[in-house]
Amino acid sequence: MNKKFSKFTFVTVATLAATALMNNNTVKADTVNSNNTSAKNEQESVDPATAAKVADNNFDKASSEQADALKKQADAQNAKDKADDAVNSAKENVTKAEKDHDNAVAKVNIAKNGGLDAANKDLSNKQQAEIQAKAQATDAQNKADDAKNDANTAAQTADDYKNNDLANKQTATQQAQTDYNNAVNVLNNSGLGKAEKKLTDAQNAVANAKSDVHQKTIAKTAADNAQNEASIALQNAQNAYNDAVTDKANKESDKRSKDSAYTTAKANTAKAQAKVSDAQKDVDKLDNPDSIQINEDYKDFFEQIEQEVDAAVSQAKAEGKPVGSVVDEYANLVHGYNKNDSRFDFNRIKAISAQLYQENRYQGNKLDHDVIINLDNISRDQLIKINQYALGLINGVQRQMGLQEYKLSDGAINVAQDVAAQYNQDHWSGYKNAHDKKALGNTAFGDSILHSDYNLEVGENLDSIDAGDISTTQPLTPYGGQPETTSADQQRLNLPANQVTLYDLKGFVYNSLCAMYFNSTEWAHATNFLEIATGDPSKYLNDDYEPNFYLGVSFSRPQTSADDREYDIHFNMFDREFITPADQPNYSDGQEYTTDPAEIKQEAEYALRNAQSDLEIAQSEEAAAKKDAETAARDLTNAKETLNNASENQTTAQTNFDEAQQAATVAAQNLINAETKLNTAKAEQTAAQRLVDEYTASDAQKKQDVENKKQALEAAQSAERVAQNHYNDLVNAAKTAQARADNLAKIAATAKKNVDSAAAATKKAQDKVTDLETAPEQEKNAKEALESAQSALTTAQAEQTVAQKALDNANAELRVAQKNYDNAKAAKDKADQALAEYEAAQNSYNQFSDLLDNTQSKIEQHNHKQDVQSSVTNSSTTKKTRNAVKKYTLTIKKNKLYLNGKKVTAKQLRGLVKKHAKLTVKGVYKKHRKINTYNSKGLKHRAKLSLNKKHKVRGFKIIKGRLMVKLARNIYVRFYDLFR
Repeated sequence: MNKKFSKFTFVTVATLAATALMNNNTVKADTVNSNNTSAKNEQESVDPATAAKVADNNFDKASSEQADALKKQADAQNAKDKADDAVNSAKENVTKAEKDHDNAVAKVNIAKNGGLDAANKDLSNKQQAEIQAKAQATDAQNKADDAKNDANTAAQTADDYKNNDLANKQTATQQAQTDYNNAVNVLNNSGLGKAEKKLTDAQNAVANAKSDVHQKTIAKTAADNAQNEASIALQNAQNAYNDAVTDKANKESDKRSKDSAYTTAKANTAKAQAKVSDAQKDVDKLDNPDSIQINEDYKDFFEQIEQEVDAAVSQAKAEGKPVGSVVDEYANLVHGYNKNDSRFDFNRIKAISAQLYQENRYQGNKLDHDVIINLDNISRDQLIKINQYALGLINGVQRQMGLQEYKLSDGAINVAQDVAAQYNQDHWSGYKNAHDKKALGNTAFGDSILHSDYNLEVGENLDSIDAGDISTTQPLTPYGGQPETTSADQQRLNLPANQVTLYDLKGFVYNSLCAMYFNSTEWAHATNFLEIATGDPSKYLNDDYEPNFYLGVSFSRPQTSADDREYDIHFNMFDREFITPADQPNYSDGQEYTTDPAEIKQEAEYALRNAQSDLEIAQSEEAAAKKDAETAARDLTNAKETLNNASENQTTAQTNFDEAQQAATVAAQNLINAETKLNTAKAEQTAAQRLVDEYTASDAQKKQDVENKKQALEAAQSAERVAQNHYNDLVNAAKTAQARADNLAKIAATAKKNVDSAAAATKKAQDKVTDLETAPEQEKNAKEALESAQSALTTAQAEQTVAQKALDNANAELRVAQKNYDNAKAAKDKADQALAEYEAAQNSYNQFSDLLDNTQSKIEQHNHKQDVQSSVTNSSTTKKTRNAVKKYTLTIKKNKLYLNGKKVTAKQLRGLVKKHAKLTVKGVYKKHRKINTYNSKGLKHRAKLSLNKKHKVRGFKIIKGRLMVKLARNIYVRFYDLFR
């Protein structure tokens, strides 16, 4: 019996990219996704008359919205400008803080690399140079003082010579003149009485002068003794001062050393305290750990599936059938592909999963809110802890199921990290594209990740989340309920796209696992963890198979845009039999880590005890270092006080010595003056005695005496001239000594300036040492300032991003408002024309419907004749029928549908389906049967559509040159199948 022909012949003239007759829906990846997109229902068409009225209202509304959008855009632009200024200011602060921090780090490095020792050595050299400069200044000052004394002595000598020898010579000349005059007077017999009285006065003067000389001699001896004692005291004071300077330098060096040790000890204590704090937090975080609990119904269900798989595999082996196809068949079951298969009670497991999904809730730990994770640069320690957390949850389920637990090792983590790295390199979105075969293939050694190839060395459960839309601690709601909303850290902290708190990240892990174990549509991810059906088939192929499962967890970010906040989590499991260290050294086990929460807590408590012990040691060392530093400080204070006392004692001793020296000089001069006076008195006594003798002598003697006195006068005058010349020489020598003293005084002044320079250099060296000693503290403060500046910059950038997004939204809204305004105006102008076209189309439809009714009747009569004709006439009848059908040809030209050259609208197509198809828009089918269904890519579904239920036509779409009717999301049927 021949096939009956459809009422329509389809001729595709042009492929439709998009028309009013089609609705496009994106096909999501076959993974567990945290964000579900529901399809929108097609908007019902509006009556053209009503549309005209609506167009007027829309125009008024669009005008108002355009004004609002303009104001909103201006406000957003102002906010963006302010945010830009804040970011620029924050960047300048960060640059300055980075420079300060770099300088501080450089100082720390200099100090660590011998710079502090070099600075201390330089300080010691500067101190020695200062001491040497002081010694040189003291020596120069002493020489200047000596030269000054010499000059004073020379001047005094000249004065003394003038007052003594020269004066004596002048006195002698005067005396000789007097003697000569007296001799002349004696020769003339005058002045004897006066001469005798003068002799008596001279004798008394001699006696008085002798007594004065005796007293002055005693005074000089006492002054000399006092000068000697003062000199000894001065030398002792100078030695004490030098010793005090050396002791102060040693005490300063010791204090710097002790201060440095104390600073290091404090830093070590701070580090130890931080480790204790971190260790305590790690312990506290493990109180009341999260867990995923199942019930006996869940356990029984999957044990039953495993038993059925084992039985089916055994039967396949017995019958010599491929085991892989049996495993694949059950894999399709848990994937949810065959929901009508009696071997898999979907309603039961869906109810069990719904209950467990509601019972298991992420609690988390409040301390994790403060831990920021950089997913682009996650630390190894953070990665290990997150893996322990994830496997603790997974192995908890494994223990409840009585299954072997997964192992966690460095190799397992490295496998997962390599998978994530390839995802990142490919900018692969798990949400949009499901699994990255290249990532899994590159990580392992198989050519394909397809299960049927049995080359899947690395398995994967994959989940995705858009952190930009976080509003819940339960990222998946597979049962249609509303999530519990909370303030997620990502939004609360305005973190960059690559950062998330540990609290949110653990919540992501927890809720992803819950969504996989307790899903509402598929349980393939659950059986992947449970190694049932979808696991590696080796355990079904080999009776001696001993599983050795490892699992690692990692994270990737596709970064398809600058602010892409999609995070993908990878649960990668593998059997050590298939990935060995010999094949991939990087995947060797290395260190294995416990995943038991109790053991993890024990390890954390052990680490806490070690950290507390280290802290006690550090605190003890800090206390000892502090005590040493305080002792050194006291010793330095005492040394400074001793130095000050020694300096004062030296000054006092110098003053005493100067006074004693001056007193000795005065005493010596007084003695000289007394002795000179005595000699003068004796000379006057002798002269007086001689004068008396002369008055009593004979005339011959008197004449001779006159002659003698004349000669004596001439000799005295000659001696006076010699003395005057010698005095002139002494004056010149005194001037020379004064010039030398002036020169040495300048040298001493220069030496004093050198002492000041050396002291300044010492202070500079001391400041450098202090700077390097405090470098760690400076670096800490600079680091805190830098972190604060960076935090401020991050905040400013986040606010800038928000402002930019607000501006973009405002611009977009403005464009939409402008476009809506333009469209509203255009729609208003075209409303009447649209109404006219609608009425014309309605008339065409009425004519077309009548024609179609007539054709339908003729074709049914023709088909009936075909059923009863013999095979001889079949060919002729078929040809006639085809010719008849060709009279009513449906064609597609330039995005328009035509029937026998007349344009057909979407509404007319709906009318055709409603009136002539085997189903109606709201009614029932005229005949119960099944037809093929297709997806949006034109691929045939496994299941067929049963035409015994109500369906609604949601739209039309051209797929692969065929006109398709959309009945539901991603479900299409061929147009002509509805008329067969």
